Amino acid sequence: MRLAAGYLSPARRAAASADWFDAAVTWACQEESRSAPLAAYASEVGHVEGYTVSDILLAHADTATGLGDVPDTTWRLLVEHASLPAIQGITLAAYATGRLDAAEQLARRGATHNDPFALYALAFLLAERGGSAELVEAETLYRRAIDAGNTYALTNLANLLAERGGAAELVEAEALYRRAIDAGRTGALYNLANLLKQRGEAAELVEAEALYRRAIDAVDADALYNLAILLVERGGAAELVEAEALYRRAIDTGHTGALNNLAILLEQRGGAAELVEAEALYRRAIDTGHTGALTNLAHLLQQRGGAAELVEAEALYRRTIDTGHTDALNNLAILLQQRGGAAELVEAEALYRRTIDTGHTDALNNLAILLKQRGGADELVEAEALYRRAIDTGHTDALNNLAILLKQRGGADELVEAEALYRRAIDAGDTDALNNLANLLAERGEGDDVSP
Repeated sequence: MRLAAGYLSPARRAAASADWFDAAVTWACQEESRSAPLAAYASEVGHVEGYTVSDILLAHADTATGLGDVPDTTWRLLVEHASLPAIQGITLAAYATGRLDAAEQLARRGATHNDPFALYALAFLLAERGGSAELVEAETLYRRAIDAGNTYALTNLANLLAERGGAAELVEAEALYRRAIDAGRTGALYNLANLLKQRGEAAELVEAEALYRRAIDAVDADALYNLAILLVERGGAAELVEAEALYRRAIDTGHTGALNNLAILLEQRGGAAELVEAEALYRRAIDTGHTGALTNLAHLLQQRGGAAELVEAEALYRRTIDTGHTDALNNLAILLQQRGGAAELVEAEALYRRTIDTGHTDALNNLAILLKQRGGADELVEAEALYRRAIDTGHTDALNNLAILLKQRGGADELVEAEALYRRAIDAGDTDALNNLANLLAERGEGDDVSP
């Protein structure tokens, strides 16, 4: 009755008789119509235990777009008085409408009775918050839920442990995923495959592929997407063909990441038709909010090099920078440097420095190139330092570039180091360095001492 009273206007409350609720229930149970909203039920003659809602109203509720404006008083009464069997449905409704406070209070009530769903739901809510204390409590609750028979908690606890990443946690996460799979939780197929793929050992990769395929059979869009990534990483012709098919299936299920990844695959093939489709896919991915596709489309347009394409590429890079994407800083700097205007070069330098501050190693090499092109004494000193920093991070292009700078200085020590750098670059597969070393040796009269 208190719940119903919350929906009465002040005027209706004033006009209601003392028995208004009993009268309303009697009306709702009227038998004159086959569509009566309520029907009484009882296990003993003469003793009404409660009321069931008509199938018509339930069908309407299933197709409704939301719960409407549920008053705060209603949520408070539900939290305080909902029966244990009703807690699951009300908790789910509270979560779906953003009433996380009510969802947590309901779950805590159920958890005190060791209800499997309530334990799981409370753990889920706390894990979503992500604080250290919440994660500790979530772990405890997931373990209690598992002990109480909730098999969904197996996967969620495994996810929590896998995110921590410690050796012992990863071992237990694997065991939990396997238990979840045995219990019929198909989502664990995908999660276990990810864990094994991250290890990268041959046997694990074989099993990961098998798990992705099982998850795909269970219509898991993420499994389609991740198996495609695994096949692309292998790089064989047959694998790339299958990866394309998997990405297309994932796209058909609504997976937005697959739009971007299929576009990358097609762009790498480089055919005219593939590039046209790649552009269209990038644009679709951008429309879904995929920020990585902004940079990828900008790069594709930059490679075309037309005036209109370069203008759009710049705009896309600037949009991506606003989302915190560090690759876009470097790419926009390259675009501005290629234009070569004074203002563009100043901004390019600033962008390279911002990119370096984020730990982006390509920007070390790129800024060094820009400074070397200016040619001032201070710029050349900094360019050398930047090349050396880039080399220390494993950047192979910087080996050849530093060798060129040292060779141009022409000192004996510089020429010795330049030769050593060219040879290191050649070992890393740099064909330009092969030609540069040949020129250096030819100048000494040692042209026969070059080998790839």
